[in-house]
Amino acid sequence: MAMAAIEKQPEAAAGDEMCTAKTMKQGEGLRQYYLQHIHDLQLQELHIAKTLNLSAKKEKQSKVIQLYWRLPTNTWCKVNVYGCSLGNPKESAVGSVIRDWTS
Repeated sequence: MAMAAIEKQPEAAAGDEMCTAKTMKQGEGLRQYYLQHIHDLQLQELHIAKTLNLSAKKEKQSKVIQLYWRLPTNTWCKVNVYGCSLGNPKESAVGSVIRDWTS
C-alpha cells in the first residue's frame, strides 16, 4: 500500500501581522523624514536666493500668436533667416531663404 505525505502549511502567527503593520509604520516614518528633508532644502535654497538678491517670482507665460507668411509685393524680395547654437562657442548653424514676388 502506497502512502502519501501531506505537509500542513504553518498558519501565520499573530506576530507576523504585527510585523507587517510595524514595517508599514516605519516606511511612513521614512517617508515623513524625506519630506521634511526636502522641505528643509527648499528653505535653504530660498534663503540663498534672497541673500543673492535673486527673484523667486514665477514669470508669466507669453501669448502664442499665429502668423502667416505672405509673398512680397512686386519687385521686392524677402529674406528669412534662422540660426541656432549648442553653446558659445560651439556648433552652430544658420539657414536662409530668399524669395521674390513669384511663388
